[in-house]
Amino acid sequence: LLKCSIENQGNTNFQSVKICYETNCYDKELLIRDNKETKWEIIVGNLIEPELKITAESKNLIKENYPILKIIREPKIVVHNFEPKEIDYSEIGELSFTLSSNITAYNMTLNIPGYGHSFINRVFEEKDLVLPFEAKTFKRGNAKLELKYYDEVGKEYSDSYNFNIRVMNLPWYEKLLLWVEKLLS
Repeated sequence: LLKCSIENQGNTNFQSVKICYETNCYDKELLIRDNKETKWEIIVGNLIEPELKITAESKNLIKENYPILKIIREPKIVVHNFEPKEIDYSEIGELSFTLSSNITAYNMTLNIPGYGHSFINRVFEEKDLVLPFEAKTFKRGNAKLELKYYDEVGKEYSDSYNFNIRVMNLPWYEKLLLWVEKLLS
């Protein structure tokens, strides 16, 4: 996203100011001490030249600006290698998975509803995580991992992943409670 702010610091109103990035133009009225913002959606791969040029033109004034382009890449997080696939109801196990990121993601919060949350300062490339848990925590056979993280300029992103854990040898009362839950939902 390219944002351009234009301000009239003079003592003349401008009825029509044409503000352009390449051939994409907006007409704005710019009164004395007025400040207007214009935005363009730019796809980095489509840039014709690495140097950007913004122009503001009225009938008696032309102003050019060459902003410095800083490309911020969006972190893409992938979660894989969930383990264990199955566990006995009475066991205390270790939930393990791998986080992969194409670029550095910052201040990541991981939340598993009904289990708890964790915090990681930075994730780049691959990071293996191991979390202890009681098998009965996942007696329903599935869980959800919710991620919240930020890019290098502080823009927030979020993702969620569902995973299955087969909990075996549930006691009769747990089976009954799960059956009632399913019946009522």
